[in-house]
Amino acid sequence: MATDIKQQPNSQEEVRQIKLLRLVMRFAGVFLVLSAALTFFHSMYWVLFTLFVGLNLFQYSFTKFCPLEMILKKIIK
Repeated sequence: MATDIKQQPNSQEEVRQIKLLRLVMRFAGVFLVLSAALTFFHSMYWVLFTLFVGLNLFQYSFTKFCPLEMILKKIIK
């Protein structure tokens, strides 16, 4: 059985990156739930927004490029 070893972040920059990643994931979750609700209650075309968010998360897993992350870095500093 593997044990989980929780490593503490080594620097303030690592703490900032972790908080930023959590914020990006929070935005993605809200966008997905909102677009699913809008698809159900408003129009089937909102599925395209759901698809966009999902594809963006998928490409981020390979490229580590996220436009929202870039925007949030400039806002939060």
